[in-house]
Amino acid sequence: MATKYWVFKVKEESGGLYRRSGIEIYSHRMSDGFWSIKEDSEKTKSAADLSQLEKGDRAVFYLVEPGRESRFLGTASVDSALEKLDAEKARAIIHKDFLDTDQGVFLTGIDKWVKHLSVECLRGKGPFGDGRVKFSPFFKGNLKQLESREDYEIIIQEHKINSDLKTTHQKKMHFVPKQRKKQPYRA
Repeated sequence: MATKYWVFKVKEESGGLYRRSGIEIYSHRMSDGFWSIKEDSEKTKSAADLSQLEKGDRAVFYLVEPGRESRFLGTASVDSALEKLDAEKARAIIHKDFLDTDQGVFLTGIDKWVKHLSVECLRGKGPFGDGRVKFSPFFKGNLKQLESREDYEIIIQEHKINSDLKTTHQKKMHFVPKQRKKQPYRA
């Protein structure tokens, strides 16, 4: 059983009863440690085979927001196969206002990135640079199985590089005002 690597996509919900930003949905699911997955009845070439999700797989979370640059938010390990929750578990985990469904996967080792990674940082790298895939259609659908560990590692490495650059840049740009000597009070 080889580890598989996945992109779990989250986006804003605005068309139904509830309105939630993608980042709110992501944060909620991370706090519950459960990623709700609506079974996709669409059997297209780009649809992920949900039966392939297994405990020990790795996931990276991808946010799509209208009017903003898409970005990666963090990683986690999949801690279960795709599971339909029984009534008791569902009562504890499912929150309809966060568009949860009664099936999904449990997560462990959750790493919510403080500094998100713009999807633009991947242009020209890995599967995006060698012509294997076109950039926009690659992230179609709610789940995407990556072809290899290397594709997953490219995302992780780019996050590390970009986080280090931001941190280094912030340290260099940090302004500390000079301390002035206190002048005696003059009346």
